Amino acid sequence: MRRITVMSSRGQIVVPIEVRRQLKWEAGTQLVVEWSGQSRRLVLSPVREQVVGVKIPPAGILRDVYPVSTTYVAQLRDEADRDTLS
Repeated sequence: MRRITVMSSRGQIVVPIEVRRQLKWEAGTQLVVEWSGQSRRLVLSPVREQVVGVKIPPAGILRDVYPVSTTYVAQLRDEADRDTLS
């Protein structure tokens, strides 16, 4: 599905209602924003999981400043699980 939207002067865009309904995105849905310089595409994905007590690292150009490996995230999840069980 392809729709056209306009960016506001504040950098805000509206995801068209047809797309939001199909994706089941409601107000307050947290989205991960990824930019692919090679394909020149901006990708929005809903945040599916959150680790208790862990802040999501910055996206965009700061992603390289704060790299997060899947191994590190798995360790944080294990720690959060242990803290929850105790």
